[in-house]
Amino acid sequence: MSFSLQLEDGDLVLSGTSFGTVVGAAKLQQDLICAILTPLGYEELHPTFGSTLIENLLEPGAEEILGSTNFQHAATLISAELQRICRNYQAQQVARNQSDATRFGKTTLTPNEILVAVKGIQFTQIEDTLQARLELEIGNEVITVSVPIPETTE
Repeated sequence: MSFSLQLEDGDLVLSGTSFGTVVGAAKLQQDLICAILTPLGYEELHPTFGSTLIENLLEPGAEEILGSTNFQHAATLISAELQRICRNYQAQQVARNQSDATRFGKTTLTPNEILVAVKGIQFTQIEDTLQARLELEIGNEVITVSVPIPETTE
């Protein structure tokens, strides 16, 4: 089993006198949200970690992307990026499982930590806001992750 320090609104969470942690499906969800909110290339030692959503949706002229006339274009960009992030996450998990098996003689990830497949991505447009939800198959269940889509600045 693995864990991450628990985050809430970008801040570490205290649990009594220590930092809170997340495990299982909650860890997977938090990891994906962190990848979505981190600009691609921001982590120098992990150049493929992060997302292009912010630069694609907030760059000058991008206000045209998130509108009723270009809803399908925005959904296509977001869907492709979410798929890429999930593939990278799966590759990290495979590499970790292989490393753990060599190092410890067993894998350390539990079934509900393992991203098996992206079952679907649903989009909802409410006025000028686009909402996305990832439906993910993990080891023994299907979970839904609400995806934070950056808002355009006017």
